[in-house]
Amino acid sequence: MTRNTSDRDQSVGEVDPAKARELLGLVRQSQMSAAPTLSPMWIPYSIFCVGGSTFPLLSFAFAKAGMSELIPVLVFFGWVIIAAILMAITMRSAIKRQARGFGRRWSIMMAAWGITFMGAVFASRAAIDGQLSVWTLVGIAALFAILAINGPVIELVTVRKAEGLAQRKEVTNG
Repeated sequence: MTRNTSDRDQSVGEVDPAKARELLGLVRQSQMSAAPTLSPMWIPYSIFCVGGSTFPLLSFAFAKAGMSELIPVLVFFGWVIIAAILMAITMRSAIKRQARGFGRRWSIMMAAWGITFMGAVFASRAAIDGQLSVWTLVGIAALFAILAINGPVIELVTVRKAEGLAQRKEVTNG
């Protein structure tokens, strides 16, 4: 059985201006719900930073206590890294939509973390040997705190800008 054009015209019907505004409102609402959000991937990143800040201080403390500084610190740090990686894997499934350029920002911040961590390893060894003061290690811990804050703040600014652009588009289109 085929439908003729008059049946099709009746099923679609004409849309009056009020109905069109309602439909446009629904479309805008769905676009806003699809706006990028702050990625939960910054939580494991912050855990990496916390672990990184504890490494040189724990290495120094264990060495001054006469213990082998490497094994207990590496075991602790290993568990912190494993927990952060497992958290990142599970959170990845919860991410709806990330702000554009998230991968680039994440890579830059992880590279900064890696460079800082390598500096922390060398500085902790130098502090244990008496070549650096413990205050240098405290400064490195503070640098990790700055990194822990910096990544999510940059992401938040990016998300807010994306939301602002979406709202401006809505105003100009509405």
